[in-house]
Amino acid sequence: MKKNILGILVLTIAVICAIVLMNRTTPFEAVQIFRDNNNTQEHTLIDIEEVEGGLMLYSVAKVNNGEDNMYFSDMVEKSLMGYTWLGGGGHINKGIFQDEFLFSAQLLNENQNVRPTIMGICLNEEIEKITLISNGLSKSANFLSGKDENERLYYIPLSEPVSKNNNFIFLVEYSSGSSSKYDVLEEDIEEFQKGGLIEYFMEE
Repeated sequence: MKKNILGILVLTIAVICAIVLMNRTTPFEAVQIFRDNNNTQEHTLIDIEEVEGGLMLYSVAKVNNGEDNMYFSDMVEKSLMGYTWLGGGGHINKGIFQDEFLFSAQLLNENQNVRPTIMGICLNEEIEKITLISNGLSKSANFLSGKDENERLYYIPLSEPVSKNNNFIFLVEYSSGSSSKYDVLEEDIEEFQKGGLIEYFMEE
C-alpha cells in the first residue's frame, strides 16, 4: 500500500513538473501576453538586455490599423512558470513625420516598475550620439534599428531614480562634428517626470 502511494506521489510530481516545463513562458512571450491585443499586429522583438532584477526587452508592433509603429520597453523577471511581466511603457511614432523633426524623448521612471530609461525615435541618419544630462548625471544612448527604413529607436539606461530630477538636457552630436543642445521645457517637466509626456524636438 505504501509503495502504491509513493508511486502515485512520484508520478503526480513528475506530471506537475512536466506541465510547468511545457508551459514556461519565454521573456518575449511574457511581454506579448500583456501587450498584444486587437490593436497590435506584427509584434517583434528588437533587443533584450540583462539588468538588475530581470531583463529589459525592446520591441515594436504596428498599431492603429497598421498606420503607426509603437515601440515598447518592458521589464520581465524569471518565475517558476518562465517569465513574468513587471512593467514598462510604449512610445508611438505618430506625429514624427515633419520636415523639422529631429528626435523624440519619453521617460520611463522607477515608479513604472522598470529600470529607469529614456526612450525615443530619431530619423536623422547624421545623428551619431545622444547624451542625457540631468541633475549631474550624464548617460549616452544606445541605438536600435526601427520598424521602418531610416527610423531608429534609441534608449538611455539609467542606474538611479530620476522621477524627481528637475532638468533634462539632451546633447546631440552629428557625424559632421557639430552638436546642439535641447531642453525639456520648464512647463513640461512635471508631466515628463511622470512618464506621461512625449517631448518632440525640432531642428533649430
